[in-house]
Amino acid sequence: MRIPAALLGAVLITGLAPAVAFAAPANDDFGSATEITALPFRTTIDTTGATRVGDDPYPCETSHENSVWLRYTAPAAGIVRLSVRGATNPAFAIFTGERGALTPLPGGCSTPSPYEDTFHVEAGKTYHFMVSDRRASDVGLVQVGLTAMSPEPNDNRAAARVTSLPAVLEGDLRRSTAEPGEAPPSCNQAATRSLWYRYTATKTRHVSLLAGRAAITVHRGNDAAELDCVPMSILEGAAFHAVQGETYLIRVADLPQWAETFQLEVGTAGAIAPQIHLISPSEQPVGAEFEFYVSSGDMNHKPLVSGTATLGDGSSVPFVGEQRIKHRYAQAGVYEVRVTGSTQDGRSGTGSVKVSVK
Repeated sequence: MRIPAALLGAVLITGLAPAVAFAAPANDDFGSATEITALPFRTTIDTTGATRVGDDPYPCETSHENSVWLRYTAPAAGIVRLSVRGATNPAFAIFTGERGALTPLPGGCSTPSPYEDTFHVEAGKTYHFMVSDRRASDVGLVQVGLTAMSPEPNDNRAAARVTSLPAVLEGDLRRSTAEPGEAPPSCNQAATRSLWYRYTATKTRHVSLLAGRAAITVHRGNDAAELDCVPMSILEGAAFHAVQGETYLIRVADLPQWAETFQLEVGTAGAIAPQIHLISPSEQPVGAEFEFYVSSGDMNHKPLVSGTATLGDGSSVPFVGEQRIKHRYAQAGVYEVRVTGSTQDGRSGTGSVKVSVK
């Protein structure tokens, strides 16, 4: 089949034509950021043609190829939620300050998922929102929204949420505050964002509390004193002895930059089963030193606050926590080492192990 010369020439010219250059979005530069003047705010931005300039910060300490900007000056103190949606999974970061000296907002960063962040704003302060893509080809339509949020209903102790047992409760520490005069947890002074729960015991029992990474404190009634305090409950759960008819306040708290959603698991604390961990061999000659320590065997990892080890030869020794215990036997034989220990919330248990002396 013959191709007419005129058509062939047009094809060749088209193939050699330069790529189409797209105009940059109006808010491509920090200085021309889209002003958000009222909430709720919704907009769709086409990032096609967006660029990166030399003084663009790196959101979440990662590289990017382009960016667009928005800014919001808060008329009053409050809580707002920024949401970003786009087919190319754009990242966003939140800054305060001026061009060339921007300060990232603690926790205000997405790389690129999840696609929203809830944060606190101060009256009169300007917040800069950077939406970016990691690759130049990741451009397209991005939906951006900014919405005012109210604090969680149980943000202060007077409005503590009532809970029963067992229960799995959800909360959002990003929508929490420190009420005036509220002392932070004694075990984590920086955990100033808190939510409160109220539990009235229907029977006397030991109660277990787990909330992921957040700190937990327990108070009897409205007493400011703490029955228990754990700085990070992913490592250790809170536990307390609840007496039938009495009411207890439970606080979940975290640092502002770590505040996030959580689940609070309220349940019955299981029995402890102290475990003896031999450091030395279990079989040794007369006069050799046996060494061991005791752990609580508690699912909540509560330590033993008191304990006694009977060593099988008529002697005994008190211990606290995982204190190391050393002992020498004067005669050959098989000895049963038995330990009894208690946690701070009053649960007790026993454990034993046999050692051989030749």
